[in-house]
Amino acid sequence: MCYKSLKVLIIIFICLHGYTSYSQEIPPINIFSPEMYGAENQNWAITQAPNKFIYVANNEGLLEYNGANWQLYPTPNETIMRSVKSFGDKIYTGFYMGFGYWVKNDFGILEYTSIVKEQNIKMLQDEQIWEIFELDGFMIFKSLERIYLFNLKTNTINTISAERKILKLSIVDGIIYFQENTKGVYRIENGVPKLVSDDTILKENKIVDIFLKDKKLLFLTQEKGFFFLDIDQIKPWKTLSNDFLLDKTIYSANHLKDGSIAIGTISDGLIYISKEGKLNYQVTQALGLSNNTVLSIFEDFDSNIWLGLDNGINTINLTSPFKLYEKKNNFWGTIYASIIFKGYLYLGTNQGLYYRKKDSENDFQFVENTQGQVWNLDEIDNTLFCSHDSGTFIINNNEAQLIKGAEGTWGVKKINETTILQGNYDGLYVLSKEGSSWKLRNKIDGFFNSSKYFMVEEGHKIFVNHEYKGVFKLEVDKDFRKVLKVKKDESVEKGIHSSLMKYHKDIFYSSKKGFLDMMLQKINFNLIPFIAS
Repeated sequence: MCYKSLKVLIIIFICLHGYTSYSQEIPPINIFSPEMYGAENQNWAITQAPNKFIYVANNEGLLEYNGANWQLYPTPNETIMRSVKSFGDKIYTGFYMGFGYWVKNDFGILEYTSIVKEQNIKMLQDEQIWEIFELDGFMIFKSLERIYLFNLKTNTINTISAERKILKLSIVDGIIYFQENTKGVYRIENGVPKLVSDDTILKENKIVDIFLKDKKLLFLTQEKGFFFLDIDQIKPWKTLSNDFLLDKTIYSANHLKDGSIAIGTISDGLIYISKEGKLNYQVTQALGLSNNTVLSIFEDFDSNIWLGLDNGINTINLTSPFKLYEKKNNFWGTIYASIIFKGYLYLGTNQGLYYRKKDSENDFQFVENTQGQVWNLDEIDNTLFCSHDSGTFIINNNEAQLIKGAEGTWGVKKINETTILQGNYDGLYVLSKEGSSWKLRNKIDGFFNSSKYFMVEEGHKIFVNHEYKGVFKLEVDKDFRKVLKVKKDESVEKGIHSSLMKYHKDIFYSSKKGFLDMMLQKINFNLIPFIAS
């Protein structure tokens, strides 16, 4: 072989080697968009029935897939369905203020029975069922406040309450484990919680899931990677994948049948790790995934991986002999809010806040420290407020500063030059301006409902709309510290996707049926029909 030919071969080898190192081959991905399955974007849990039908807990209700067609069964109280579990001939589901099961009638249609009503359970205010498991003849329903143990033989129920939020529940080797916020990890023995470990790692880091590996408990945390419980000590799992996970925010996981682990992230797609801890591959939207936020992971009977995403449902065929490579660009997540501020276009997504010059064609840049769900962007007196799952951020020079004191902000409204009203997951808060800085002043005492949609009327009156409860009118004291009076308007038909808006000085209630002008008769609302164009 001549020198010239050898040189060409070397160049080709280097190019091919470089391409292989950069690219990543992945299994085939099957995509189901919201338009295809006929429901809303977010999918929180997935299960499979003995007949191989797939069931998905969707924002709009229970989705059934028979391998060819999708069928939607709306949530009985029109709230978001958070959890689903198939067992026997029943499909168990959990949602806001309710849980129960579905059974097919003689026509093959699912019909719902409420366990809450049958057992006369008094659920806590705004309680939601986030996880469902089966163990030894018990169905286990977990909310953030309680664990319900439903005996399938006796049809009786036992309740375990926690002092603080129950962040995660897992069943490992026939034992129920759960994490209580800031307290550690417990197991349930004879219906009673017993402390497993209150190590700092388990007290200060949210656990995504708990597995059994090498006869030891293995904890996957949201931001710090994997840890073993070795006798009474918590030790990191020393693998290359653990280092890889340190800059990722993890939301979901599944210990697969072959011992490998599938990990779902907030903004980095799916990460697939071998049972030895080796990073096999990462699948993102740039490689064909519908969305980079993986809310749920399920392995079906045929070892296909089903992903419930923030926008859609995907399946990955891990056993396929074929591999694909696909490259997409410019992805920032599902967009929830946008605003133009000081010459920049800001996008608030489920993965954080992004920005770029208003008329630029450059890629959007990420605003550091805003990773997670952005709900709203508001400009008040030349200041940009970012309402976020972590709380409220002030955005200045494309940098984010968190106003500490309250997590979970839906939005903000101006009261006066130095006071802002803030709607949160657990009620209303007040921000005050001290010098040039905004700080959390107080929570308004006497109202604890989630306040996603709220409006301030002249004086000291506040309207709050709760999609699942209706519209409340609050009268507060002059300093916005305490609720003096609460009145719920019984004439307003509550419903999902309802909201409040302001036009000039009038406040309107918007629902599927039209608009209600709340200012015409203060309490007795008048219907203004909505005519679609």
